[in-house]
Amino acid sequence: MEFPAASSRRGLVPWMGLLLAVFLLTLWIPPTTVRFAIVSINAAEGQDVILRTRNRPPNCAGFIWYRGEKKDYYHFIASVAWHVRRYKTGPEYSGSLIIRKVTLKDTGTYTVIAVLQNSLREIGFGLLNVYQRVSMPTLLASNTIVTENEDAVDMTCYTDESSTNWLFNATSLQLRERMKLSQDHRTLTIDPVRREDAGNYQCKVSNPISSTESAPVELDVKTPEAQPSGRVSNTTVTENEDAVVMTCYTDESSKNWLFNAMSLRLKERMKLSEDHRTLTIDPVRREDAGNYQCKVSNPVSSTESVPVEIDVKY
Repeated sequence: MEFPAASSRRGLVPWMGLLLAVFLLTLWIPPTTVRFAIVSINAAEGQDVILRTRNRPPNCAGFIWYRGEKKDYYHFIASVAWHVRRYKTGPEYSGSLIIRKVTLKDTGTYTVIAVLQNSLREIGFGLLNVYQRVSMPTLLASNTIVTENEDAVDMTCYTDESSTNWLFNATSLQLRERMKLSQDHRTLTIDPVRREDAGNYQCKVSNPISSTESAPVELDVKTPEAQPSGRVSNTTVTENEDAVVMTCYTDESSKNWLFNAMSLRLKERMKLSEDHRTLTIDPVRREDAGNYQCKVSNPVSSTESVPVEIDVKY
């Protein structure tokens, strides 16, 4: 800690000892409602801080600074008396206390005594809050690929900070009726998710001197699968004489074929169209008799058509 006029100058300490003895006898109450005080401040750990006074009374003879509200030897920081100073300072630093590289331990109340004429004094108080800069939080989601109107998602922000806010596509998240925040605002639940919920989510943490956001988590919302329908040219055929054509009607691009609820193993008499929507068996044989289905899927769901039974006569 530093003070513009260091209290260790020769000739200053005995004067201050006498001055303090007089100060403890008389307290001056200013006639106005605007009180002498220290300007409270929020600071980052490691920063240089200047504690300034406001509403300084006129004709001050000096200042005495204390840490805390007790005004004794153990809480004394520094002092200055104008009439014994060997140099002058500008108005910015007159009556100010400089603290170099503050730490969390410097947080607390500070007291300053303004020395007035006729052995009067006026006392001012102020608060210094020292904070660490916030660390980047981590955002995790229970699932990032979900189905519209079927799934729910939980997102949790891992941080030690008490102030947590949520961003959606880099702007403040507007909570909808399907969204719920935990009591500490660290967990966001969306139930059920809808198409408009797709996008980038972030949690933002802050304290009075800094703020930062998590890396974005992208939520991908898929539309639910519509069940495909199948059509067959004929369900009763004659072995080695007839052919059968089955078509799967769906908007999905990923299609597979099932035979008796198992993946169909194509034989040389079987042919799939280029888009896999049509299966042709020519000619049919006795071992081709059974139930056929087409199956469609995307990254979050899959479904099968109603089975179509092929009856092979011989």
